[in-house]
Amino acid sequence: MSDPYEVVDIRSELLACHKIVYPSDGHIGTTALMVVQGSLKSDPSVALNHVVYTCTEDGKNRHLTIFRSFNAEEALDFCRRCDECRVLFNLLDQKKDIRRPVWDVTYMIKNHPLWRMVHIAILCNRTDIFSDEGIECIKKFGYSVDDLTNVVCSPEGKYPLMLAIEKQQESIVRFLLKNGANPGARDPKGNNSLHYAALASASMLETLWHFDSCKPLLNSKNNDGETPTRVAFQNLNPLCLKTLLGFGGELMLKASDKNPLFELMQSKGKTVEMIRVVLEASPGVLNERDLATGNTCLHAALFKTSLMSVLHLKHTELDLNSKNKAGLTPLHQFVIAGDFGLTMCIASYGADLNVPADYSKMSALHLAVSQRNLEITRLLLSLGADPNPVNSHGDTPRHMAAKLNEFELLKSLIICGAKRCPATKIGCVSGCVDNKALRAIKKPSSSMPLIVPEAKKSPTSLVEELENRTFTKEMLRYNKILDAEHNSIYNEMIGVLNEKNEDENSSIINILSLDGGGIRGLVITQIMLEVERVMGESLFEYFDWVAGTSTGSLVAAGLASGQTLRELQRVYIRFKDLVFDNRRPHNTAVLETFIQEELGKDKLLFDLEWPRLLFTTTKADYFPVQLELMRNYTLPTTDDENFELGFKNSEKLYLWKALRRSSAAPTFFSAVDNKYIDGGIISNNPSLELLQEVQFWNSFNKLKNIPKSVRIGCLLSIGTGSIPSTKLEPAHLELAQNYITQPITSYNAVITIGQILIDQVSATEGAPVHRAGAWCISSRTPYFRLSAPLHKEVQMDAKGDEEIAKMMWDCIEYMYIHQDYVEKVCTLLRKVGKSPKRREFFASCSNYTTNPSTPVK
Repeated sequence: MSDPYEVVDIRSELLACHKIVYPSDGHIGTTALMVVQGSLKSDPSVALNHVVYTCTEDGKNRHLTIFRSFNAEEALDFCRRCDECRVLFNLLDQKKDIRRPVWDVTYMIKNHPLWRMVHIAILCNRTDIFSDEGIECIKKFGYSVDDLTNVVCSPEGKYPLMLAIEKQQESIVRFLLKNGANPGARDPKGNNSLHYAALASASMLETLWHFDSCKPLLNSKNNDGETPTRVAFQNLNPLCLKTLLGFGGELMLKASDKNPLFELMQSKGKTVEMIRVVLEASPGVLNERDLATGNTCLHAALFKTSLMSVLHLKHTELDLNSKNKAGLTPLHQFVIAGDFGLTMCIASYGADLNVPADYSKMSALHLAVSQRNLEITRLLLSLGADPNPVNSHGDTPRHMAAKLNEFELLKSLIICGAKRCPATKIGCVSGCVDNKALRAIKKPSSSMPLIVPEAKKSPTSLVEELENRTFTKEMLRYNKILDAEHNSIYNEMIGVLNEKNEDENSSIINILSLDGGGIRGLVITQIMLEVERVMGESLFEYFDWVAGTSTGSLVAAGLASGQTLRELQRVYIRFKDLVFDNRRPHNTAVLETFIQEELGKDKLLFDLEWPRLLFTTTKADYFPVQLELMRNYTLPTTDDENFELGFKNSEKLYLWKALRRSSAAPTFFSAVDNKYIDGGIISNNPSLELLQEVQFWNSFNKLKNIPKSVRIGCLLSIGTGSIPSTKLEPAHLELAQNYITQPITSYNAVITIGQILIDQVSATEGAPVHRAGAWCISSRTPYFRLSAPLHKEVQMDAKGDEEIAKMMWDCIEYMYIHQDYVEKVCTLLRKVGKSPKRREFFASCSNYTTNPSTPVK
């Protein structure tokens, strides 16, 4: 097949032999744009799909095939995109040969899938559109004058006037300015129309100068501080430079006081202390704006270090969503620039991910998709960006991704809940078209036994697999025996709960276990966020008892303190930047200050009254080391007996100190009080400790004849991710007999064996999961385990933005694949009910207090 975009006449009698594919109720000759299916001329048994444009010449229909493909979906998608620009076809001068202008339009539609009709009209030099007669005609198609003057193209962010200036189309420029186009409107780089004209020609500058609205722009500056005159000078254009100087443009800019904070925001060096000093000396510079561009100091940031510094010091005093004269927030600007680090940094301090830009009402997600930036798109979705915002043209990010034919972008949006377009939307393609329209396409008006060339799965099939989750799933979580046992226990508990009165103060409880893993605590927050998305409400309030180790204890404490999962997610992203430096051990004082700022310096562990919290630590002042548990509750007995039974002084322990004890990983942070180190050394997956604690509670109550025994309705264990398996060399497992003569062999063996020991000491997957599952089977306790497989081994103190964001996305994909399993968890949690209604059941314990004493610092 030759060029599929070549515009070719097709005779009416030949067209009548084709099957109509779209629209399904169309008839040959009555529809301007349609898709028909015929056969390959050289092989009549092979199907070939045509997009056909029909016009009228001298009272007769003329049919042109404007696109051909073996793939019906490809032809349908291109037809719908042409339909969005139908007015450009309908207003063609039928007295001339229209094949070239039709090709011009289709070529632009192919190369600029997100452009609107007006942008394509400008590039095709369609002066017939930009005339009084043209306006009257386009109004019949639902367009307004504003649709010609103020519609920004994606992803470039240019207005129609800017495009017309670039293309040297002076008649269109004059028409736009006469009809209200704003020459002072700015693109994302802060350029206005006079900046564009300075790069175009002297005659274009003369054209603009006839309009009074352009004259105040003569010495306006873009984001780089350049005026149109300076732009012409730097572009080595003598005619444009001479013209602008003749208008009064200034080549030598007058010295002006430049905001020192702006300069620091554009410096890569050690700016933290410099920013602190400047803000202390001149606090007013913090919220100053650039007079030319409207930029704030946040817009001015070029490097993450400076942005992070000013946000850490002053984020509560800054408007993170302030817009410049181009209508962009700092987040919009960073997304357009494709700067991953700046985007992640400002999002971690609470920038609104969904605020629309002034032009076209584009959200940050729209902008990322239009730039085909998969990484930033996934980052925004992971951080909670709305997957279904609508811009001023009615386009969603999914609509844009589908038109761009970017399947990975489309897949990412669908996984996060992006919906198809409504039936009334024009210009949709197979990835976003309304389901009803999609079904109609699958039922063509007639049948023809033709062979369709073999190809990979169609986009529609892939999209439907994603939407319906009919892709290949992991059939077994453990093995067929254990899976059958766990399913049986689940069904038993559902049956028990169905027999209970919903208002009954049940003794059946939900418990939650959170693993350790440093920065991989983001895996916990991401998994819990995805469970919340399925539940449609807060997850944490369903749990009566929560155990956490290291990073798991930080998540539990944050949630018990009233923080949301989104807030905790942002805390972790800030944490990695502020606490982890480039070498171990990290600065313990910075860690302690961070925890105190986020959760309170004077708050006690016992101040977190609900739910019951159990944190692990390792007491390492004697050998062998001992596991110690820190709790926000005691047994309903005397102080002496509590101490005897292992409930030691937690009521006097500061919360930050408890968290430090649980997360003092050796070689990463110093020990606490020279004796407490990370609880993950003994119990990095605290599921068994939590089960044991509940069992001990029941045993204590039984011994004391207290009717407070509980039954576990659900144990949810959330991990910090499983790493991919890698092959070990057998030679690296054996020490050389003579380490002096074979030092490399001995070194490799020591390193490998050391890695194995550390891995197993702090294991959260494998044996700990199977042991917890076996305990639950023996006690008939429903057990669920969620832990995402990661793309690589992510270190506890990893701080790379792209690496961390990919880890978060691993969780989203994992949870989408296993949504059926997640729905079972949600069903069981709802059946057991929210924990506050059972709080009275533990009242005798919660209200028990020991003699007041001085808190442990």
